[in-house]
Amino acid sequence: MSSASDATAIRELEGRLRRPDRGEDGYREGKETRTRLEALGRLREFADEDKVQRGGRPGGINTHVHTSKSFAYFESPSDAAWQAYKERVSIFGINDHYTLAGHEEFGKACKLLGIRPLFSMEAVAMWEEAAKARKTVNDPNNPGRTYLTAKGITRPFPPGCQGAKDLARMNAALEERNVKITAKLAELFEKRLKTKDAVAWDDVIALTPHGQPTERHICLAAARHLERAYPELEARAKALAKITGEDPPGGVLEDPAALQDHLRSRLVKAGRPAYVEESKDAFIPVKRLVAMALDLGSVPTYPVMGDPVSPWEEDLDRLFDRLEALNIHAVEVIPDRNRRERLSAIIAKAAERGFPIMNGTEHNTKTPMPLVDKFFFEDEFRRHFERGARVILGHQSLRAAGKEGFVREDGTLPPGDREEHLKRLEEAGRRR
Repeated sequence: MSSASDATAIRELEGRLRRPDRGEDGYREGKETRTRLEALGRLREFADEDKVQRGGRPGGINTHVHTSKSFAYFESPSDAAWQAYKERVSIFGINDHYTLAGHEEFGKACKLLGIRPLFSMEAVAMWEEAAKARKTVNDPNNPGRTYLTAKGITRPFPPGCQGAKDLARMNAALEERNVKITAKLAELFEKRLKTKDAVAWDDVIALTPHGQPTERHICLAAARHLERAYPELEARAKALAKITGEDPPGGVLEDPAALQDHLRSRLVKAGRPAYVEESKDAFIPVKRLVAMALDLGSVPTYPVMGDPVSPWEEDLDRLFDRLEALNIHAVEVIPDRNRRERLSAIIAKAAERGFPIMNGTEHNTKTPMPLVDKFFFEDEFRRHFERGARVILGHQSLRAAGKEGFVREDGTLPPGDREEHLKRLEEAGRRR
């Protein structure tokens, strides 16, 4: 049982998980007496003394969440791991966009908490065949654009490899675009609200641990300016109407996450006043993104959008044929975004084709939500998601021991029966 003083200490330690560490933007020298990992260790001591309230069913799995190293609900990898611990998640995967920066802290945090970690990274490529056909793949708004994940990363980039060069090029192109978006937003605020420097690049950078901002960080900076400059809801509503050209819908003013999303959809998306077209340098060909995943010793994995059904995903057999031709032999889903019938169809096809399938929640907005999706604990889905996670864990552990993993260095599967291969990897993933 936790006393009032214990509860206060726990809240303070949890707050520490949401603040920067030395070397990150926003860190204040002399303010912190503990690192995030040190705070997490103390929280684990409280938990071992039964002073931390935990919810959820034991054994949940989530192989796809973002952290503050890209943009997320969580303010740090340690914060994400602590929430997973409190929800009794057993296998947990970091999946930030365009960066591996959170992997070290995430691994240490999960070890402290007895959670098995999966290490991944997500990026967007251009599937040129789909682009030429003007068909969408797993980005519902942009023909050809294709999200892929490097699942089960087992090493840093080898020196001088093409994958490292491609990632640096993509990040440079994304940053150049974000600088332009920020400038356009600043001009818009000055023109419509007569406010100078409402959205400054330095303010945007300060919201990221390592100066790697996204559209969402820019809109977060804009939303925070509105909240500071117009503390009264009525005045904020008028300002928001001026800046977007329409009255805000219900609930936007009271919900910080909704306000950020509203600004992004009304000001930054295609056709809106602060939109900046992406550079072609931001989207390497899909084959090169598969090669980047292999440079990281991982399993190239395709996130099936599922709902809405895109032209590229309508025929699941054709989709899986295309994936295998690219040496993509694993898929993942965000179950909460899918209808039950569609999710069942995707899982059935993955099982039929011998593809491990993983589940996740993203958590790439500031909106709170459970870490275990609503379908996971149903028998129809759980066994497939457990197998998928264990296969990737097995890949990580076998590669760490210098052995062959789920895919070989060139992305191909070892010869022989695929089901027996999956069983071997799954068994390796069961062992700690």
